Amino acid sequence: MVVVRFRFGLALSIVLVWATPALAQPSGDAAAEAVFEQGLAKFDAGDFHAACPLLARAVELSSTEPLGGMLTLAECYERIDRPVSAWALYKRVAPRARAANQIERADTAQRAADRLEPTLPKVRFRPGPETPPGLKVRHGSETIPFDVWDIAVPVDPGVASFTFEAEGRAPRIVTIEVPRGPSETPVVAPVLRSSSGERNGSPPGEKAVVRGGSDDAGPLGPVGIAGIVVGAVGVVGLGASLGVILDAKSKWDDALAHDCADALTECSTLDGLEDARSQGDIATGIFAAGAGLAAIVAGLLIYDLVDGGGGSKESARLNVVAAPGVASASVTVRF
Repeated sequence: MVVVRFRFGLALSIVLVWATPALAQPSGDAAAEAVFEQGLAKFDAGDFHAACPLLARAVELSSTEPLGGMLTLAECYERIDRPVSAWALYKRVAPRARAANQIERADTAQRAADRLEPTLPKVRFRPGPETPPGLKVRHGSETIPFDVWDIAVPVDPGVASFTFEAEGRAPRIVTIEVPRGPSETPVVAPVLRSSSGERNGSPPGEKAVVRGGSDDAGPLGPVGIAGIVVGAVGVVGLGASLGVILDAKSKWDDALAHDCADALTECSTLDGLEDARSQGDIATGIFAAGAGLAAIVAGLLIYDLVDGGGGSKESARLNVVAAPGVASASVTVRF
């Protein structure tokens, strides 16, 4: 295991510092050694989620680049399903160890990096409806400018948040779920609102949530809300037509039973049958209108999603009641 071979890499560098005159000793290395030992104890106990932050802090506190400690931290990242963080550390250690003539460490780090690289999930940033000057995205401590968005960026699996920024625009956060294993998830830049208060997309600080690599998604715009309202009316129409059809069928059966002896050719009167037929025609018209409205709502929602919901971000809640046999329904829309 890597940890057996390199667990004392950080401590060794600290010991070498202590061998220098006291006045030259960096004040942070004593703390680095203490934190590293705590992290190593957690690592040996199998508590990797507690060990990794301690090991990372020890590496940060050290006045030198503790290659052994960095390798231990990389292995810890692998144990908690952060392959990209581990791969980045291995890639960082390999050339530095080789330059320091630490060939064994260099080879170990390079082999680990080569092993992980084909398994890494990645994201690829894409421009949205507009590309303001200076558009960039931040992920953790890394900033990725627009001119290199054509390169897929490795990102640890799980929930990942990206902050899109541009000069004169309010930043906006997009959160996605990055799958495990080799993959490429698209992340579309959202529309950024002008920091001067002009309406241009979403309000400042709004967060868009994207699941499974789908494009940026936020609350529906006015076109989508209108589509929902129209669709609700269509649903009401379909429900009302069902009630009218059931009532017409009941009237038809009653007319057959009371006015027709054995067959339609022996009916004493056709008034009941004609009323039932007329009511059925009305129900057919209501059903066709409801179906037409349903088709309209599909088109409006598709347009709104493609357009990115670029209008007002009011939300809508619908309460639709449509019962068979009842020729009325209620619709409630709240903004």
